[in-house]
Amino acid sequence: MTEPRLLRGEVWNCAPTNPGGEALPRQRAVVVVSDPSVLDSPYRWLHVVPLSEADPGHLLATQTGHGWADALELHPVYRPWLNDRIGALTADESEALDARLRAGIGL
Repeated sequence: MTEPRLLRGEVWNCAPTNPGGEALPRQRAVVVVSDPSVLDSPYRWLHVVPLSEADPGHLLATQTGHGWADALELHPVYRPWLNDRIGALTADESEALDARLRAGIGL
């Protein structure tokens, strides 16, 4: 089965599994933030920012049409855990999240 092509700024459901393939209970929506060179590579791990309904209450949070993206919560995820495309951030939302990610890591 061919894996779907992922794009930076897309929102996906992330459903982690244990090594035996059993689904773990912590599913959540995430924004893909890895560079396109990583996304187009065979590398199995990439970076995402989780989305939440509640405002985290600090300057590194970005409100999107899919929830709040917290740039302090940058996580590596295993590519096969992304199992359902929900949508994508707008260009303005993506730009705002990128700026907050850069600020959060001092770039």
